[in-house]
Amino acid sequence: MFKHALTREVAYAGLTKARRGRLHAAFADWLEHAGEGRDEHAPLLAHHFAEAASPEYADLAWPDEPDTLQRLRLKAVTWLRRAARLASGRNEIDDALALLHQARVLETDRDAMVELWLEDARVRYLKYDVDGARLALEAALALEPEPEATARAYADLAFDGGARPYMWQSPPAREEVAEWIARALELAPRGSSTHALALQARAIFDPRTGAEHAAESVVIAEAIGDPLLRGHAYEAAATVAMAAQRYREARDWSDRQLAVTSRLPDPGDRSGAQWHATWAYLRAGDLRGARRLAYAHDELASTLTPHDAVHAVALRACVETAAARWDAARALVVRAERVSAANTEVPCQFNWRTLVKCALASAYAGDEREARRLEDRAGELLVVGGPLGREPAMLRLALLRGDLDAAEQRLSEVPTPDEAWPWEVEAVGARLDALIAVGAHEQAEEEAELFAGTESYASPFALRTLGVIRRNPALIDAAISRFEAMGADWYAEETRDLRQTAAATRRLDLGR
Repeated sequence: MFKHALTREVAYAGLTKARRGRLHAAFADWLEHAGEGRDEHAPLLAHHFAEAASPEYADLAWPDEPDTLQRLRLKAVTWLRRAARLASGRNEIDDALALLHQARVLETDRDAMVELWLEDARVRYLKYDVDGARLALEAALALEPEPEATARAYADLAFDGGARPYMWQSPPAREEVAEWIARALELAPRGSSTHALALQARAIFDPRTGAEHAAESVVIAEAIGDPLLRGHAYEAAATVAMAAQRYREARDWSDRQLAVTSRLPDPGDRSGAQWHATWAYLRAGDLRGARRLAYAHDELASTLTPHDAVHAVALRACVETAAARWDAARALVVRAERVSAANTEVPCQFNWRTLVKCALASAYAGDEREARRLEDRAGELLVVGGPLGREPAMLRLALLRGDLDAAEQRLSEVPTPDEAWPWEVEAVGARLDALIAVGAHEQAEEEAELFAGTESYASPFALRTLGVIRRNPALIDAAISRFEAMGADWYAEETRDLRQTAAATRRLDLGR
């Protein structure tokens, strides 16, 4: 026992390097035996085995004992990987990456080195560093691993990167992603977890043609039984269902994902399932269910990384603005600014998107100065996911301000129904309102007809658009009923006012 760290350092420096290496080894062997290899000792065992086998001490401590040195290297790598896994489970991501780096310094076997690079990529995904993960996966591929490991690297590239291009600072070309998926499907053993992951990547990459791939991934994942793999399979099935406008089916798949992932040990995996499920609920027009999920996600995700905290607030803001609960959205301003400021190291479109939604809420509350401030701040934080006008709230701001020139500009930026990302659930309604405002009735009618007959968040906006264009009060009444059923009372009231205006206009036309 040393009363002061400096005393300990002086004593340690007084030992020869050979003596240090042997003492590290002796202590590590004793602790592993006495502690029976418990997780709580993993960091200490990783440190001492790594020191015993380190290049600095190896030649001096074990000059004539190559077998001992090899044993210590194997022990060191084993405990470093275990300590890294435990650290990542505690969201100590940088510590986990440092431990994996130490393991790579000691590892001499090619296949084991490949596994270390794959693990490095997995940990980087936990901090949403997809560009760093890509470098790790490419390092693994450069070692020319066995076909199954090669397939895994390509499947990881496609699923956690290419199938979600919005996560990249420099998104890969779709042709490159397609090649990753093809290579993974070609090399993965049939019926393996890697095969299932590659199928999921293919389904999410192009959900309009991915139904068979999603279905096959579900069969494989359920046969294997791994909860996380099953969760990803159900997510892929939900994505395919949403692309086909089968929103209730998508919600059902999301419920299955939530059920199977609810007991996973990694809170990041559980919050990820809540995140994806909330979009399915929103698109199905189940605002109450979406709000329940968003609050549960907030409770969990806000305790994780700064990036997860951004997502926690973003999901709340998306649900509240979708329901036009402007006061509830405004109440998130302080948190939204705080978490975005803490997350500047991780490029994320929700650093700025949430502030735009809060700006819209402020504008509806009559605080135009605050709305402009938040809008400007969002522009400063825009690194990925832009342009700023891609966020539907920007289009609604232009409409609220009566700036039709800006609305026309925003219409070219807000994604069309076939281009929208899952969380751009408000894009359809904003586009339809703007198309009517600028007089593009033919295009508005064309886009509205895509959703009028669906049970979705977009359907009441589509119904009222058709009702206005066709001067059909029954369609407007149907929109009002649908808004009320969803829990979007503000939009229902807005539509009532619109109906009264339309009725008055119709009476004037009849009078003429």
